[in-house]
Amino acid sequence: MGFRSLKTKLLLAASLLVISSGVALSLLVSDQYSKSLIDSARHQAENLALSLAIESADKVLTHDLVALQKSLDHQMKSNRSLAYLFVVRDGQVLAHTFQKNFPQELLDANTVISEDGGNEQTIVSTTGERFIDIARPIFQGKAGLLRLGISEKSLERQVDELRMKMGLITLFILLTAIAGSLFLVKRITGPLGELARSVENIKQGSWDVKIRVSGRDEVTILAKSLINMAARLKHYTQRLENQKLELERAHNQTRIFCEIVRELGTV
Repeated sequence: MGFRSLKTKLLLAASLLVISSGVALSLLVSDQYSKSLIDSARHQAENLALSLAIESADKVLTHDLVALQKSLDHQMKSNRSLAYLFVVRDGQVLAHTFQKNFPQELLDANTVISEDGGNEQTIVSTTGERFIDIARPIFQGKAGLLRLGISEKSLERQVDELRMKMGLITLFILLTAIAGSLFLVKRITGPLGELARSVENIKQGSWDVKIRVSGRDEVTILAKSLINMAARLKHYTQRLENQKLELERAHNQTRIFCEIVRELGTV
C-alpha cells in the first residue's frame, strides 16, 4: 500500500523529474564544455605552432640544434598541455621532446597540405589516448616542419571534473526538492487522508466527520462539502429513524385495535 499511496507517487514523480532534468542538463553542459575546450585547445595549439615555427626558422637554417632543443624543452616546461614537440627536415628529426626514442610512426601521421598553412590531425596512440597533432611548415617548408601535439586526456579530466560537480549540484537539488516536496505533499495529502478516513467512517455508519481544514483551495472546499453532506445525511437518517419508530408505534396500535374489534365481533 505504501507504493500505491498518493504521497509516494508524488515524491517519486518529483524525484524522477529532478533526476532526469539534472542528468539531461549535465550531459548537455558537459558536451558543450568538452567541445569548447577542444576548440580552444586547437586554436591555442595552432597559434603556438605558428609562433614556434617562426622562432625555430633561424635555428634550423643556422643548424643550431642545441638552441633548437632548448627552445622546445622550454616550451614543454612552460605549457603543461603540450604532449610533444619535434622538428623534422628532409625526413630527419632535428630535435624532439620525447624522453625515450622517437616514435617513427609519427612522421607520416600528419603533414602539411600547402607551404603557407598548417594542418591538424587527430592521432590515437596504441593505448587509446587521443592527441591533437598540428603540423606547421617552417619558413614555407624550406627549413622543415614543426609538429606539435596536445593530449586530450587533460581536457577529458576537466570534463570529468565538471560532470562530478554537476552530479553534486544535481544531488543537492534533488535533496532540496525532496525536502520541499515532503512539506508540500504533507500539506496536500494530509487533508486528503483525513477525507479518506472520514469516508470510511461514514461507510461504517459513523456520521461524525472531523477534518481540520484551512484556506480556500479545492481540498478545503471538498472537505467542507463532505462535512455538510455528512451533517445533512445524519439529520435525514435520524428523521427516518424517528419516522420508523412512529410507524412501528402506529402499526402496533392498529394491530391492537384490530384485535379488540375482532374480539368484540365474536361476542
